[in-house]
This record gives sequence, structure tokens and C-alpha cells, in this order.
Amino acid sequence: MQEETDYLVKGCGAMGMAFVDTLLNETEAQITIVDPRHGPGGHWNDAYPFVRLHQPSILYGVASRRLGQDRIDASGDNQGFYELASGTEVAAYFRQVMNDVFLPTGRVKACFGSVVTPEGDIRDLASGEMRSVRIRKRLVEASRLAASIPLTHQRGFDVEAGVVCIPPNDLPRRISERRPVTVIGAGKTGLDVITWMLAQGVDAGRIRWIVPRDPWIANRRAFQPGPTLLAESLSALADQSEIWAQAASVEDLCRRMEAQGHWLRLTHEVWPTLYHGAIAAEPEVTRARAIRDIVRLGRVVSIQSDRVRLQSGEILASADTLYVDCSASALGHTRHLRDPVFSPGRIDLQSLRFGQLCFSAALIAYLEAHGGDDEEKNRLCRPTPMSDTVEEWIPNILAGSANRSAWMKTDGLREWILNCRLDPMTGLIARLSASDPAIAREAQRLRSVSAAADANLRRLMSADMPPGAALG
Repeated sequence: MQEETDYLVKGCGAMGMAFVDTLLNETEAQITIVDPRHGPGGHWNDAYPFVRLHQPSILYGVASRRLGQDRIDASGDNQGFYELASGTEVAAYFRQVMNDVFLPTGRVKACFGSVVTPEGDIRDLASGEMRSVRIRKRLVEASRLAASIPLTHQRGFDVEAGVVCIPPNDLPRRISERRPVTVIGAGKTGLDVITWMLAQGVDAGRIRWIVPRDPWIANRRAFQPGPTLLAESLSALADQSEIWAQAASVEDLCRRMEAQGHWLRLTHEVWPTLYHGAIAAEPEVTRARAIRDIVRLGRVVSIQSDRVRLQSGEILASADTLYVDCSASALGHTRHLRDPVFSPGRIDLQSLRFGQLCFSAALIAYLEAHGGDDEEKNRLCRPTPMSDTVEEWIPNILAGSANRSAWMKTDGLREWILNCRLDPMTGLIARLSASDPAIAREAQRLRSVSAAADANLRRLMSADMPPGAALG
């Protein structure tokens, strides 16, 4: 007998969960979720043990349930900022949402350890059993932005037999081995591994860091949307917008962002060419600067017992080196993904505000429940995919700004945003401006410069960025 469902959701990671949560709250739909893993939470089930969110827990998860306690950390690298959930906490949170929120409705069926076939059937990976499903409304593709992570990604380089190359997941049980360590990759995972090892007391002289491209890293101080730090965050955002409005070139924008402490880099001697939107606190970057043996010869091509071959050369290595593979790229195939979100019989979950995947998925679900036709809904959903460079980041900021302007002019959607847990800043500004002069002042400063910032970013985009250009 053929099964039926209103929505078949492919993927039970953060975006799929955020979409389903809002759709449950806004409709009476029947929903089937399919995921190859054996529980909810997507890649968080495979995360390395010392990983934490890059941005406050306030901004992550589903709209109907808080993640964490919205407290400010009193110690550590994140001291003075809103808490960052650990990978273990995030995975447990999504299991609780599934068990305490989704399944009790009786309207959600979860098919774990399963995949959706190209024909639209559900195949159980263990038994091979096939089930036919008729979708009454839409297929929801919730896995296109799934992160590539070290434990499960396909390496882009060869490793000679006998060489020990591990994912960060294995590092805690091997860190006590008295051998040199080489970290491969300069993204947020690489930074996490470096700072974690140094925090454990590993001597910096024992560590080599292969940095294919130096990154710009956003300072976490501007991403503090809770009430206690709202005025400071608004001030930082207004300062950034003023920089965007005044910058004479993309390079000038970067230099100004760095001069005011909004962006950080590993060393002042090397100009970054990478911008993926990674977020960190200044103490993390400061600690990472203790590493002196940094190799900048491009990506790894192969690792042999006595050497590492890279795109632009090779380096000698000790045979007992422990290599930590942090080369998985969250960018993957999504760098230029700008497909329509809504199409006949289908929804493709995408980022609508740079770096805010959960909020984006929840908003898409709200529009599915309350929006007009697909053309009207897509007008409110300009994608903001991952960026590889500052030049690619700028059009995403402009698309996000256009989205926000359209959202706040749309009845119903505007009120939903003002009360959405995943976008606390908008509602807090509206509620606290009347009683807090500092919040009112900084909010007004941000509003007053936004149009000029957008106009100048558009100028920079057209003047300084030929297709495929990279900042040098």
C-alpha cells in the first residue's frame, strides 16, 4: 500500500529540523523526514568532541525551543559573550526536539537510516526495503547545504601506507603521543584544533600548520544578539556599516574592518584571500599566533613518510608525524547555489541571510504556510550562499539586505520575525528602544547608514570584482 504525506523532507539536520518545526506550528501538515543517519541532527552526530558553535546558541536550532540558557560565559576564550553550545549539546538538543516536540504531534514520521531514491521512494539502508510514498504537496530538499566534515569527507590528497592521518575526532585519544603534529587546513576546524591543542598544554614548537590560504575571521563581539549585549552589538554593526559606506575599494574595506577589530587574521605579514564567514573571539586567534611553523604552499597533494607534497612545493617531514586532517570544506558545491527556493512540487532550503541557516529554513517554512504563489515567495527569498572570498561575500550581504527590506514590508511575516527566537535582535530592538537610549541611538545609527552602505557595496561589487577575481 502506498504511503501518503504532505511534505517529504530529505535531511534531518539543522535546516530540516528548523523547517519542520515552523511548518508544524503554522499548519496541520503531515510530514515525513528521511535521513541516512540513525537519528536527528545531521553532521552534529559525527562532530569532533571539542567543537562548539561559532556563534551564540541563541541563534541556532528551531524556533520553538531554546538551545542553552542564554547565559554569558564567565571564563574561557568566550568570556563575556553569550554561550556557545558544544557539539554534544547540539546533538542532544535535536534529539530532544524530535522526541519531545515533533513525534508527539502524531504528524511527523521519521525514517532514519534511509534515503529517498531518484524515483521518490524511501529505501531502508540496512534491509534494502523500498516504500512508495505519494507527496501531496512538496518534496523539501534539506540536505543541499549539508556541511562536509573531517570524519566523513573524501580527502583530496593521497596518504602513503603507514602514515598516520586522522580526523580531529581521534585527536583527544592520541594527543598524549610524543610525536610532532601537522594540522592540515586553515578554516574554522583547523583553528579549533590548533587552539584546543595549545589549551591542553601542547608545546607550540611541536605543531606545524599547513595553511593553503589565509582567512579573514569575523570577530565574535558583533554577534551578541541577547539583551545584555545588544547595545554593544548594534554599535559594532553600525560601525561596520559605516565602513561599508565609506570604503574606496574592497581592499580598503578589509583594512578598515581589521583596523577597527571587526575582522582578524593570523598574521599581519600575509594578506588573507579566504573569507568563509568563520567567527572567533580574539583570544582564540591570539593563541593561534603562537604557531611559528606555518606552511603556505597551497593545498596538500600527497603525504609520504618523509615529505609532504603541496601545490607549490614540498616540505620534509618526520616519519612519526601525526597529521590531523582539517581540510573538509563547508563550501563544497554550494558556493554558487542560487536556485529558486520554491518550484512546483519542491522546496530547496537555502540561506537567505548569510550565516543564518536555521533562521532561513524557518522563514521558508513560514512562507510556505502563509505566502502567495511561488513567484511572490521567491521574491522574498534571494539566496545568500557560502562565500569563498570577500568579493563573493559582498553580493550575499546585498541580497540579505534586500531580503530583510522586503520581509519587513510584508504583513504577517514582519510580525513573525519580530517574535522569532532565531532572530532575537529585531524583536529586542523594537521592544527595548523606547526604554534604553543606547539601544535606540545605535539602532538609529545603523538604520541611517544602511542605504549608503548598500549603495557603496554595489559600487565596489561592479568596480572591483571581475568574475572569478580573488582579493590579493
